[in-house]
Amino acid sequence: MLSLGAMGKAGGGAGDYYLNLAREDYYLKGGEPRGQWRGDGAARLGLPGPVERSCRRAVLSGYHPAAGQPLVPQAGPQHRVGWDLTLDYQVFSC
Repeated sequence: MLSLGAMGKAGGGAGDYYLNLAREDYYLKGGEPRGQWRGDGAARLGLPGPVERSCRRAVLSGYHPAAGQPLVPQAGPQHRVGWDLTLDYQVFSC
């Protein structure tokens, strides 16, 4: 089953879930690996290599991480951070 949910607004701390993932110790206390910027969008924004916390916060708020310019008309505290898609499946045994 696929569930789709709108994440909260940037000003309400909705992006903090993703910003704090690296602190979680799951899967044998390995934590979340450090993110890497990838793809054409990252290249156009000048985001090579590892994801820095300040850059990720700016992007989740709708701003260019280096220039500070709005990337979307609703940039700022009221910007919707994104959409959360979760695929849930069940394994049945006989």
